[in-house]
Amino acid sequence: MNRINQPDRISVDSFMDTTTESNGEYFTFVNHAPNTALVGAKAIQLLRVSLPYTVLNIPSYQLVFYYHKLATATSVPSGTTLRAVRLYPHDYTPPTGFTAFTLNAFFQTPQELVDALNAASGVGGDNVTYNTIWGNDVIFAYDAEANQITMRGTTGGSFYCNAGYNDPFVLASQASSAVLILNQDNSTSRQPSTPGYTLNLRVGFAMSGTSRPRGAGSNLVSNLCANLTGRPSANALDIYADSFPCLNYTSNIYFYSNVVGNSGFGSVNKKNLLCVVPVSVPLGGIITYDGHSGPCYATKVANEVYSVDMEMRDDANMPFYLPDSANVNVELSILYE
Repeated sequence: MNRINQPDRISVDSFMDTTTESNGEYFTFVNHAPNTALVGAKAIQLLRVSLPYTVLNIPSYQLVFYYHKLATATSVPSGTTLRAVRLYPHDYTPPTGFTAFTLNAFFQTPQELVDALNAASGVGGDNVTYNTIWGNDVIFAYDAEANQITMRGTTGGSFYCNAGYNDPFVLASQASSAVLILNQDNSTSRQPSTPGYTLNLRVGFAMSGTSRPRGAGSNLVSNLCANLTGRPSANALDIYADSFPCLNYTSNIYFYSNVVGNSGFGSVNKKNLLCVVPVSVPLGGIITYDGHSGPCYATKVANEVYSVDMEMRDDANMPFYLPDSANVNVELSILYE
């Protein structure tokens, strides 16, 4: 057999995939075997992964904050009480003259996120025509000593509570056209979203809305009041988040590749898992992952490999996009008979 078809080590590089150049951003790339296929491979092991962590803090599918505006202190949240404050994706391009939007951005501090939320809930921060459940009656604040974000309502005589990420009315809203984006050509599209992922989680309101809030006493109003008390608060009273702001895009980057086949399964039962790369650098840094921690070979390998493709996903199993300027490199070790 011609040993030129049996390299022991190969490099897979996103810059070598010229198809990504026309996309603006990418989460998949492919390298084709030079001249002929790799022949007779029996096992593949990851050696190294390197990539720039050039993303924003908050994904485009997680930009809507939900809460309920209630008539009384004992009112139970419903679909008609649901309100939303949202940010537009950072790459949004409006039609000429349209200014009623607030963009997602790189937030270096929780206070910067709070400022954006207050802009989005304030006058001119959104448009009820496109965000039909827009809530322009809440104010957010950052308690630097406690490292927590608070929200409070501003309409006299009303009561407020944040909504959980698993609130059935939130899930129904995400599946509907309640929150729309006005495109550059004046058409509309739905705000990007993923069930179970809301801006509430990034702010620090981490309760589900379907389980009993921890700390709730016998005067619990509803699990749908997803705060520590399980009760709505009167306007002008701060509602503290139960957790802390999360300004890290993802904790892990999942790499999937055609060359490993059924050798790897992701946590969502997705096949072709090559490796899980932990994010160990701040935004803007270079992630370097060493696969030499121990022998872990993928053995369900095709006898002939004509191309190697890579797919990157985040903790929510959503595509992990990088700009075309960001190069990803993966090195693989190949064993033969």
